[in-house]
Amino acid sequence: MPAIFVFVGPGLFDGEVTGFALAEDGRLIASHVFPTAEKARIRMERPTKIYREVHPDGYDVEWVDDPTTHPGCLVALRRNKEAWEADRPRREAAARAQIEATMEQRRRDRERTQEVEPEPLSPSDQTDIEQFLDQWRRPDRPSDDSEEED
Repeated sequence: MPAIFVFVGPGLFDGEVTGFALAEDGRLIASHVFPTAEKARIRMERPTKIYREVHPDGYDVEWVDDPTTHPGCLVALRRNKEAWEADRPRREAAARAQIEATMEQRRRDRERTQEVEPEPLSPSDQTDIEQFLDQWRRPDRPSDDSEEED
C-alpha cells in the first residue's frame, strides 16, 4: 500500500508546530498548526477523508520523526520540490494575471471616482427648477421658523 508520511515542522509562533501529511508521489495532502508535536501526531496519524480521497484503495500512515533522514520521506520531499519547480511558470502567470486584474480594477475605480463636470441643465429642467423656487419663495408661504397662531 502507498505510504503517507506524517511529520512536524516549525510553527509560526514559539511552541507551535506544523503537522504535514505527504504522499509518496510528493503531493502535500494536508497541513495544520498544532500547539505540540504530540497533538500533531495524534491528529495527523488519524485516518481522514482527505487521505482516502488521495488513496481510495488504501494507504499506510507512517510517522516520521526526522524527515531529513527518512529515506521514503526524502524521496517524497524531492518529488514535491520537483513538482513545485515544474509548476513555477503556471504560478507566475497566475500571479501576473491577478496583479494585472487588480491594477485594471484600481484604474477603473479611479476613473469612476474622479470629479465629472455636471452636464448643463436643459431649458425645461431649468424652468422646472425656477418654478419650484418661485413657489417656495412665495410671500404667502409660512416660513419654517414662524410659530403657528391659534
